Amino acid sequence: MWTRIIFLFLIVILSESMGYGELSMKPNGVNVLRISPDPRGEAMGGVGVGFCGVNAAGLYWNPASLSGIEKKELCLMHNEWITDLQYEFIGVCLPIKDNYLGLSTAYLHMDRIDGRDEDRNKISYESYDLVNSIFYARAFQYYGCGVSLKAISSKISDEYASAMGMDIRMVYNMDERIGYGISLNNIGLKPYRFIEVSDSLPLNLRFGGYYKNKQGLLSCIEWVKEREKDITVACGLEYEIFKGYKDNNLYLRAGYNSGREKRIGCGIGIKHSRFSVDYSYKSGNSWLGDTHHVSMNLECGK
Repeated sequence: MWTRIIFLFLIVILSESMGYGELSMKPNGVNVLRISPDPRGEAMGGVGVGFCGVNAAGLYWNPASLSGIEKKELCLMHNEWITDLQYEFIGVCLPIKDNYLGLSTAYLHMDRIDGRDEDRNKISYESYDLVNSIFYARAFQYYGCGVSLKAISSKISDEYASAMGMDIRMVYNMDERIGYGISLNNIGLKPYRFIEVSDSLPLNLRFGGYYKNKQGLLSCIEWVKEREKDITVACGLEYEIFKGYKDNNLYLRAGYNSGREKRIGCGIGIKHSRFSVDYSYKSGNSWLGDTHHVSMNLECGK
C-alpha cells in the first residue's frame, strides 16, 4: 500500500510542478544543487538514485538510500576547480532501528572578487551558495522511502538570496543484486529571489536501477527529466576487482552521461574495514570544466 501511495504522490506533484506555477525548471543560479558530492556515482556517469545502503555522500541522489545503512557514517569532501571555485561537503547518517536520519551541508564558494563601486573605487567581495539539509528515511521489507528538506542561501557582495526545497524518493531492492529507485528533487517550497529577480529551484525527476552479477560486475542506468529539457540518460559500470579479508575492497568504475556536455567519467574506490576513499574524474565541456572528486567516508559505532 505504501508503495502505491508514494508513487501516486510523486505523480501528482510532478504533474503540478511540470505544468505551471512557481516550479518552472529554467536554468538558475543555485549551482550548488547541481553538484554531486558522490565520486562513486559521478564516475559511473552520474547515477545513484537506485542504490540502497550507500555512504553519506549518497544523500545527494536519494535520501531513501539511508534505509540500507547499518552503522553511523561520516562523509567529508573537498573539491577545487581551475576557475577558483571550491566545494565543501559534510554528511552524517544515523540509523535508529528501522528509521534513519541524515544531516548534510554543501558549500560552494570562490576567492574574493575584485570590482569597483559606484564611485569607481576598488572593492572586493565574496560569493557563495550554501545548502543545509535534513533527511529522514524509513525501511520496510523490500523498499525504503525518504524525504529531505533543504534551506538554500546565496550571497554576492552585499546581496543575499534564500529558498526552501524538498526531495521525495523511494528505493526498492529485491536483494543485493538488483534494485531501482525514483526521486523528485528540488521541489520549491519558497522561491529563490535575488534582488528583484525570482527564480525556481532546478526541479528534476530521476528513475534508475542496477544489476550486479555473481562475478562482481555492477551495471546501472538512470533517466533524468527536467522541464524544457530532453530526457538524459546516465549509465555506468563498477567492477569489484579485489575482495579481501575483513571487508577490504577495490573497485574500478566508468560511465557516460548523454546530457548536453556528453561527459565521460571514470574512477576508483578503496575500502579498508570501516574507512573508504572514492575518486572520480569527469571530462570537460560543462560549466565546471574537467572535474576531480575525492571523498572520505568513515563508519562509526557497532
